[in-house]
Order: sequence, then structure tokens, then C-alpha cells
Amino acid sequence: IVFGEMSDASEGWSKSISAYRRLLPLIERPRERVVFAIADDHFDDPAFRDFYAQALPDCLAVATVSETLAAKLRGLTSRPVYVTPEPVEGARGAARPPAARRRARPLMWLAERAGVPPEAWRIRLLWYAFPINLSALLDLLPGLDSLARDYLLELVCVTQPVRELEHLLTPERTRADAPLRAQFVPWSPGAVPALLSASDLVLIPSVYGDPRRQAKSPNRLVAAPH
Repeated sequence: IVFGEMSDASEGWSKSISAYRRLLPLIERPRERVVFAIADDHFDDPAFRDFYAQALPDCLAVATVSETLAAKLRGLTSRPVYVTPEPVEGARGAARPPAARRRARPLMWLAERAGVPPEAWRIRLLWYAFPINLSALLDLLPGLDSLARDYLLELVCVTQPVRELEHLLTPERTRADAPLRAQFVPWSPGAVPALLSASDLVLIPSVYGDPRRQAKSPNRLVAAPH
């Protein structure tokens, strides 16, 4: 019986923890039958940490996504902890380098004379994640605005509709001719594969330098080249 990752991070962990606490006493021989799957490091939250500190010593095994997180989990239990990286989802393709073209005025003039539309010069960026990770993308915007002075960029953001998107989808960034043109696509199971195929670069939805994020699955990094 596999207890998957808790899913209510934005609301706290009480809903998942309450459900897990109701189910665990109903399972006979948990040391022979119960496996916990843990994909994120939320052990700074007391409720999250206390639940697993109580439950993990009495299970068959724990599955996680990185050696960094496995090391932390081994401090909570003597039961086996296995690293099981997440597989690539969807069809596999072939990695290709982006055809980055600097916006040199003479080249732009020649392209216009030759009938090459400006869109052919854009580098297509893709970001997809839960809204809880949106702050990491917003922190990148000043650097992307600066880069867009030399390279035309298009940034597609795939997530759930939240108010914080207004900081990305400004009038300046939603114009057709914006140097950094931003677009929002509501998340759906079928949206990401097609957008991955159409993109040149994928932005990893993580906060660089945060030790907790170093424990996360590299699924975005793995999926991008495929």
C-alpha cells in the first residue's frame, strides 16, 4: 500500500495528515505492507516533520527522488530508503540547441528586406509549475528583460490562473512586438508536451541556492531534452 506525496501544500498539511492518520491504523502489518513516497522537502513545517517522524519507523520502505532528500529521510527511520528518479513522461524526442540570433540592426534590416518575419528571431522559453513556484519566475524577469534587448524572447507560462500572474502579464509584455513577450496557458494534462516540442529553452521552476530545492526531483531538467 503506497502512501503518495501530500498534495495540499498551499493550504497546509492537515487534510493529508488527517487522512493518513485515519488509514494507517486500519492496515495490518504496516512494516510488511506500507511504502511512503516523498518527493519534496517540507520538513521545515512542524506538522509535516512530526507526522513522518512518527510514521516512517513503522513502514516497509520509503521511496524518494534524490540522494539529498534520501539522506534527510534516513535520519528519521531505520527502514530502507530508495531513490527512484521520476521517469520521462510522454513521447521522447531529440534535443536540439536553440538558434539564438542577436538583434543586430543591420541583420534585422536585411531580414525585413528579405521578408523574414521578426517572429523567426524569437527564442521561445517555457516555464511550467505550480503557482507556489511563481515567485522564482518573477525574480528572473529583470534579467530576461535585459536579455530581450539583444534577443527577442517569448515566455510561455503554464500554471493555474492566480493573481500573481499580473506581475508577468503587463501591458508592456503582452504586446505582439514586445521584446520579452509573455503568454499564459492554463495548465492541463495535454498542454505541456506540445509546448515542450515548440520551445527552445525550458526554465527550471526552482529557487537557486535554496537547500530545500536541491532535494527536489530533476523532472523538468530530464523532460526538457526529450
